[in-house]
Amino acid sequence: MRRRVKYAVVILLTLLALLKSPHSVRTRKYVSHPKDLRDTVIHSAILLTDDEDFEFKAGLNYMLLKKFSDEMHASHDIRLSSGEEDWMDSLRNGSVDIVVADLGDSLETSGLSPTIDFEDSTIWLVRSGAEGKLHAMNLWLASTLASNEYRKARFSFKKNEYTGGRISPYDEIIKTYAAKIGWDWKLIAAVIYHESRFKIGVSSGKGTVGLMQVVARKHSAEYLLDPENNISVGTAYLSKLEKRYSSVAGNAAEARKFALAAFNAGEGRIDKCIKFAAEKGVDTSSWDNVADAISQMPDFDGRQTIAYVDGILSTWYYWSSKP
Repeated sequence: MRRRVKYAVVILLTLLALLKSPHSVRTRKYVSHPKDLRDTVIHSAILLTDDEDFEFKAGLNYMLLKKFSDEMHASHDIRLSSGEEDWMDSLRNGSVDIVVADLGDSLETSGLSPTIDFEDSTIWLVRSGAEGKLHAMNLWLASTLASNEYRKARFSFKKNEYTGGRISPYDEIIKTYAAKIGWDWKLIAAVIYHESRFKIGVSSGKGTVGLMQVVARKHSAEYLLDPENNISVGTAYLSKLEKRYSSVAGNAAEARKFALAAFNAGEGRIDKCIKFAAEKGVDTSSWDNVADAISQMPDFDGRQTIAYVDGILSTWYYWSSKP
């Protein structure tokens, strides 16, 4: 009888060892095999169907890919598919490490291995033969997708309206960079809302990219795809514009209105508007005064810029009235 109890205890302990949480297994593996991904660059591409959930899935997967790279102590290079490159071939030939795709009947996975699938029918793919990387990804995904942090993040990407003090999935980043330039974070959030509706992959024919529609001059489109990089560059430019117009504007609030106008129409255009208004005898210390004069300009239809500033301020006032 004692021997049976002893064997039962041994079996139970063995089962408990096998059923350790993914986090415990994950931690042990990463510590014992840091050479697998540590200090590498993980090249990824987000290749998703352009449907109504595209931006939700693109933003969420970008966050996950970046988080995965960070926790593997690796750097990341994440691209959003433009339809101009065959990312599956790039994955097969090893020039890309991970491709994010929609799980469906049309998905061609020859020579590729999938991770566990997500609840929104998204899947990560690696090249067949990269079992070590696939195993690490599956362990990490199993732990991450079951976490409260992921559920909250997924909810924030799904919800588009103001809820419980939350505006977007990027609120914490926005708060950080708004504080650096001394702006209310909800005002910066209103700028992003009107520029991109919080969609990371938005671009225009004028060369503007990402959340704040920053012009890709000094930085690449891939660099500006990253939400933090985009908000950092965008808010720094707003700060520069605010300082530029502080000598014209009657106070800080007016300087920010001029900055918003220039963010939309360009510094040169707004400088001409101010000069034109001054020549008409208008008090240019107020943006509203300058905006009224713009309608008389022969070479600039400023209605879109005026509506842009008004729209941002209205959204900001609305969000500021909420708890």
